[in-house]
Amino acid sequence: MIALWVIPGGIALFAALIGKTTGILVDFWRRSMRGRTDYSDLSGHTVVLGYHGEATELMVDKLLEDDATRRAEIVLCVVKDIENPMPDKVKFVRGDSFAQPSLLQRAGVATANSVLIYAESDEQALATAFSVWALNPVGHVVVHCEAEESANLLKAHFPRIECTQGMAIEMLVRSAQDPGVSKIVNELLSVSRGPTQYRLQLPETFKEQPFGQLMNWFKTKHDATLLGVSKGGRDEFQLNPPVALPVAGGDVLYYMASARIDPAALNWTETEEVA
Repeated sequence: MIALWVIPGGIALFAALIGKTTGILVDFWRRSMRGRTDYSDLSGHTVVLGYHGEATELMVDKLLEDDATRRAEIVLCVVKDIENPMPDKVKFVRGDSFAQPSLLQRAGVATANSVLIYAESDEQALATAFSVWALNPVGHVVVHCEAEESANLLKAHFPRIECTQGMAIEMLVRSAQDPGVSKIVNELLSVSRGPTQYRLQLPETFKEQPFGQLMNWFKTKHDATLLGVSKGGRDEFQLNPPVALPVAGGDVLYYMASARIDPAALNWTETEEVA
């Protein structure tokens, strides 16, 4: 007699538990798709501010081609009335304006490894950059500007922010002057195909050496080609510097290789033995 009550009761309790759990999961999925989730606890991730359809989706695909980005998270933050366009690739945050600190905080801008601003206009890009910088981000901030005047204005206020601009005209002219240049540039920009360019900062303990000696070591030991150096990691850098240029700890090297070199795997004392 007891079993007649216990078994149906157990089944009903189990069904209620499954229903409750399913409801919670569905609610979480809906919140994620609509951009209502909070990712302020993330760190070391990449935040993309702005959505431009296929252009943004291509940007995400390019980010995922690099192992360093693929291992971290990508958060897409938009101010458009859309749902997550790439649920299998990015986390999604939606709001009313990039000027709202709460929206940028939900995207984890302050603790992101990098922040990419690709807004609808230069005016929105400038306003977004001001809002992002107000959060004192620890990562690198990159802003795309259409006009050179906008990029110069941004650099004047925030020297640490990197600005990019369209180079279609320059590429067209250079390809006409030296056929094949566009193929080389496209190859260098592709992480999934052939060699591309990377950045590496020398440890503070690195003993000063001439650039040519380092260039020789990188090529013989790691099949990588040094392209240039930024002294002390500042914005100014020298492309193809003289071989005698002294390079010291804290300087940033830009190199071309088939894959990113792990700084932890480098034995810098070997560079002193290269003639």
